[in-house]
Amino acid sequence: MKKWVVVLLMLLVVPVDAESWQEYESSHFIFNYQEGYLTSDDVARIAENQEAIFSTLVDLLDLKFHGKVVYYLYGNRGDFKSLSQAYYSGGVHILCTTCENLCTKGLNEAHEMTHALSVQLNVQQQRLLSEGLAVYCQNYINQRYNLHSIARTLHEETGLSVKDVLHGFYEYIPSSYFISGSFVTFLLEEYGMASFKDFYGRPLTGDSFVQVYGKQVDTLEEEWLKAIEQTERSQEERDFAQLMIATTGGDDTPFFFGRDYPEYATHPSRAEEIMCIIHDTIKSDREKAFSYANQYRKVMQAWNQGIDIFRKALEEKNLQMKPELFEKAALLYGVAGDEDMKIQARKYAAGYISLAQAQTFLEQKCVPAAEDELEKAKILLKGAGAEEHIGQLDEYLVELKRQNADTLDIFVILFGIVMGGKVLQRIYSRVLK
Repeated sequence: MKKWVVVLLMLLVVPVDAESWQEYESSHFIFNYQEGYLTSDDVARIAENQEAIFSTLVDLLDLKFHGKVVYYLYGNRGDFKSLSQAYYSGGVHILCTTCENLCTKGLNEAHEMTHALSVQLNVQQQRLLSEGLAVYCQNYINQRYNLHSIARTLHEETGLSVKDVLHGFYEYIPSSYFISGSFVTFLLEEYGMASFKDFYGRPLTGDSFVQVYGKQVDTLEEEWLKAIEQTERSQEERDFAQLMIATTGGDDTPFFFGRDYPEYATHPSRAEEIMCIIHDTIKSDREKAFSYANQYRKVMQAWNQGIDIFRKALEEKNLQMKPELFEKAALLYGVAGDEDMKIQARKYAAGYISLAQAQTFLEQKCVPAAEDELEKAKILLKGAGAEEHIGQLDEYLVELKRQNADTLDIFVILFGIVMGGKVLQRIYSRVLK
């Protein structure tokens, strides 16, 4: 299953340097990997593990899978501009080094593989079912959670329901993954795999619930609630669910795969780092884990504020106010660990300072100084949408240069006339002598 909140549209991730990538092929997989981060022995072990999981999943789902699942295994965040694990564009993309090096430990990944396998049932299934099935399958492999137990606490503490997740999956991440996983588990346990596969293969509408199960979604949700209410819970499961609630975000978690990625953002690495700490400490130190959950919220709030202020800075018409806004955005990006946007914001701040200075120098008719500042602004503000303003100052600069040239020409002519007159006067004086 996906690490429960990790970050970071979305951008299509493809190998940045095809020559640095190697390929390893097994019976049902093609693994693309970077030699600098993985050895052929590492990938052979991954292939062995994934083949075993593949056999288990196709038996579980009663599938006859044709073709091969393609994996891309990345060694660092710099090469990977998306979630730590994701399935899209016909392949599974894994960042090996999130929290721990999953790949050198053999990977053992079933969540994204489930997505790759389930496309044979329905390519565009709604998230309640597609993510729910992937959570169910991953949990079937590693037996890590009692999904009903987690869902029970989530529902009791927040009122979060199947219908909430059905209509607003991305508003409730990461809790929505566990509600979906629990609901799919209920459907499979109560009604069987054959009915579920029939259900999965249809567009998810109110009618599809009735067509397959003979019941409206409200009725099925009531049955699911009765099922999870009977589930016993350990303290660890309660704590884990509480952490889901503490990090479930709506407006504070806009970066998950499948919804619109923020336009002015790359990756909040500090949030990902905190999530790794929470993941490591939940069993050993409950209070520490919850304190980090609060930090996570603050980091995500800073990231979102940085995005908003960066946008406002771009839209601001007052040239003098832009640098201050970009600097403020840079500070907030820094809190979130979005280093690329921090650098970009500071670059734009410096660029608009140069642009303002260029304008001041032009008003003072200091052409060389204005020209220097304008050249700096052109470099720093590339992509900032400042072309029109730069163009206007460029035109004014050209006009000033022309005026200065005309003035110089007149001066030269007058100087020539004066000097010529003096020469004639000398000649004339000599003739008279």
